[in-house]
Amino acid sequence: MKHIYTILSLLISFSLLAQPKFEFRGLWVATSRLDFPLSTRASEQKQELDRIVDVARAGKFNAIVFQVLSRGQAYYESNIVPWASYLTSPLMVDQDGTLYPNLGTPPGTKEDPPQFYDPLKYLIQKAKQYGIEVHAWLNVYNLLTLPDTSYRLAVSQPRHIAIDENNRWNTKLFAKNSSGEWLITSNNHKLIWLDPANPFVRNYLISVVVELVKNYDIDAIHFDYIRFPGAYTYGDSFNYYFSNRSDIVNGNPYGLSRDDFARLSIERFVRAVYDTVKKLKPWVKVGSTTPGIYQGWRLPINQAFFDIYRDGRSDPRKWAQLGIIDYHAPQVYWDIASEYDFRVIAQDWNANMYDRHVYIGIYGDNPYSEISAEINFTRSIMTKGNIIFRYENVRSYLDSLSSDQYKTFSIPPPMPWKDNIPPNPPVGLLIRKITSDIWQLVWFNPEPASDGEKPVYYVIYRSEGDLTVDINNPANIVAIVPSALSVNIYNDKIPDTSKIYTYVVTSLDRLKNESQPSNSVITKVFAEWVATEYEIFPGYPNPFNLVVNFKYTVPELSFVDIRIFDLMGREVKKIISKLHQIGTYQIYWDGKDESGREVSSGVYLCRMEAFKDGRVVFSKVQKVSLLK
Repeated sequence: MKHIYTILSLLISFSLLAQPKFEFRGLWVATSRLDFPLSTRASEQKQELDRIVDVARAGKFNAIVFQVLSRGQAYYESNIVPWASYLTSPLMVDQDGTLYPNLGTPPGTKEDPPQFYDPLKYLIQKAKQYGIEVHAWLNVYNLLTLPDTSYRLAVSQPRHIAIDENNRWNTKLFAKNSSGEWLITSNNHKLIWLDPANPFVRNYLISVVVELVKNYDIDAIHFDYIRFPGAYTYGDSFNYYFSNRSDIVNGNPYGLSRDDFARLSIERFVRAVYDTVKKLKPWVKVGSTTPGIYQGWRLPINQAFFDIYRDGRSDPRKWAQLGIIDYHAPQVYWDIASEYDFRVIAQDWNANMYDRHVYIGIYGDNPYSEISAEINFTRSIMTKGNIIFRYENVRSYLDSLSSDQYKTFSIPPPMPWKDNIPPNPPVGLLIRKITSDIWQLVWFNPEPASDGEKPVYYVIYRSEGDLTVDINNPANIVAIVPSALSVNIYNDKIPDTSKIYTYVVTSLDRLKNESQPSNSVITKVFAEWVATEYEIFPGYPNPFNLVVNFKYTVPELSFVDIRIFDLMGREVKKIISKLHQIGTYQIYWDGKDESGREVSSGVYLCRMEAFKDGRVVFSKVQKVSLLK
């Protein structure tokens, strides 16, 4: 084993592995005043979120994994979970210096003037402008760590899950030690974890997920702390349902061991979430993250470290085998060649996830040389990507990352078990010169694919020369942009005005299935056009189904009028009617009349007239056929 890894490491050191076109590049963004929020003012928090998106863009990350549920409090507007106190309140400080949350209120509402905003909604709007996914990261069972049980959370609306209707600790929901007592840390603090076997807890957490999926345009649900806090931890419900052989939904009808029943309790939650999300929004992914070691005894490493299967009694591999999870991100936070060898653990996960995606969690506070080597290794074993912990760490080596491992754009890999039907390609790609180094691309949305889906994003490719563009080479990607309502426009700055460039555009659906490329356009063609006479060229494509394009030239300052008529001579639509400078132009007709209604199939006439000094100096008609 070590010999194989040594050879592989040598190969990687001599040659940087090719950067994949499809690769998940996630950035964990922690809340509770770690990465966000650093201020309690709404305007400053928006600036923080802007910077987070800017860092993700600069580093060519394609997903932000944003912590929306922490300490049982929310960073989004909820009717189930109280607002996170970190958004608006100074923290309560215990005598030992420990910080605790105060009562949370809607962010911005207590400012002068009030300026309420929703952090998750704001982040989604910003990230989607650049084709960046947003995964909603939830701390599932882990709630609080407190110095003693005399501490009380401020009563909030909605009520915190840890507080009952009498404003006392809701201990019937908590995980406890084998003696039925509070869980205690090494420094004698109390741990509050929810009991995964409690049906109320399960239904509560499902309702949290349902609210998020219904109300927010998230790309995924991302579960953290989806485990027991450690071995030999149970709860009142756990003990009751473990002994219950008659309740098929919540009990233990098959007489499982305590550890197997614990794993089943979490599996029931994951299955319920997956099935529910699939019904609500089939494109929303369900993912999870856990400590990095699955079963230590199976690996050539020290077995004393926390084992997610044995100690956490959580089984992401079984969820993958059952098809109730889309990806898992093990936190492989050890170095290459350390006692817990990063390579051994990453390989173990990648080989045992039943074709569901593995995104290796990388500890971002390591030196960049270590992070780069770890990314190289995950590529060498063909994992589907990485997630780096966390935003604040990445900022220190952002330039190195964006000029090295993440130099080219990458697209999150598709998930064929959720959707394997690509969208239709963009329609009628056009190009025109704006300045010496700015070229404007214009294209139109296609008809929905056979599954009814329209493009959500477009990928713009550019290659040097008058050649076919290789869309398999991510170095040719210049941008990933959201779909517009009908006409899409993108201005591209070319690197060298003395060279010729070719462009194509492809469509992406919600799950990143990619279409065939559009027609290609070339900067050379338009650079050489010189308008020496009036002309309107034949429409293309002809016949057309969605949009027909016309190129026309104007050799002198004049007024140009272009209209569509039917064969009876009745005017259908005025396309353009205005003064033109000398130049070459393009217009399109989308098969609709002046009121925006679609016209019927048939032959139509596109007439161009040019006027100079009040007289007609040019008139010409081009026929086009509309087929539906």
